[in-house]
Amino acid sequence: MEVILELINERIAKHASVTRLLNFENGKLGFCFYFFELATIEKSPKHLKLATNLFEQIRRELPAYSANNFVYELAQIGIAIDLFVKRDYIHADINRLLEDFDDLIFKKLLVLDLANIKPFETVIILYYLCIRIEKQKKESDACFILEELCILTFNNFYQTIDSSFFDEPLSFSLTYQLPLFIFILSKLYGLGFYNYRFDAIIKEVSGLILSRLPVLHSNRLYLLWSLTKLKEATNSIIWDEQIEILTQHINCEKIIFEELRSKNIAIRDGLAGVYLLLNELSSTINKIQFDVNWIKEKLKDSELWKNNRWATSNLGLVNGLSGVILVYSLIKTNNQ
Repeated sequence: MEVILELINERIAKHASVTRLLNFENGKLGFCFYFFELATIEKSPKHLKLATNLFEQIRRELPAYSANNFVYELAQIGIAIDLFVKRDYIHADINRLLEDFDDLIFKKLLVLDLANIKPFETVIILYYLCIRIEKQKKESDACFILEELCILTFNNFYQTIDSSFFDEPLSFSLTYQLPLFIFILSKLYGLGFYNYRFDAIIKEVSGLILSRLPVLHSNRLYLLWSLTKLKEATNSIIWDEQIEILTQHINCEKIIFEELRSKNIAIRDGLAGVYLLLNELSSTINKIQFDVNWIKEKLKDSELWKNNRWATSNLGLVNGLSGVILVYSLIKTNNQ
């Protein structure tokens, strides 16, 4: 397994240096984050050098790339840069670093028709606006502009929602719209600048939320995670009963061995994503019991490792093998 991982890392490093994509899902910023994280986990100077070199490439390519790409791509980039600063991978004043970026996103959002993009993409855009609001001085002009843009974007997004929006997908995916909506609602609520409106929205949709018990245990897990976020933000007891029902009706053995196939191991729609949700819940009172060795062994046994061609389209952080390797490394480190 270690030999295979080394070969894949060589493929990732080579592809990362030449791809024209800068985004976090499957572009340079995702690979840059991957190598920074791997350098920290494995205390590897080699991976740190790869990450540092990639970030220098990104700095050179970013101005031209930003001008010619969609808001969703830009939001991913902004979130990644914010994450790098938080984790001390780069040292900079985040507001100064993203000032021009904010202006560009503002201009592009004003003319964007949210009905033409996926809900997952809208949530990423809203999340970017949220983390930028968090960094502003309260009642400053920059904070006011970002809050107004957030309100406009959320209201336009909410108008596109119908009853089918809350339906469960046929398989596990982090693009499942109900948990995404709950999560971004909790993030917005926590900022406290528009809560009279969010209180009304929560009242409108609470019946739809409380009546849902997904068929798939993996989707129940995702819904539970999002509800714990909303409970934390609102401190409302109305979510308690459903949180308890979900907690009691999630079977991790069923998720790992029945719901997810051998190739379903990526973060977005597979075992790596399930592990991250379980790991997040492990520090809450809604911790779900599971044997981490089940996940570790199923990751190792996946058919995806056996194909030594490893297409570049299958290497991304969110959708591909770099994200899986990162989660596998976290599991090994956390359980030594």
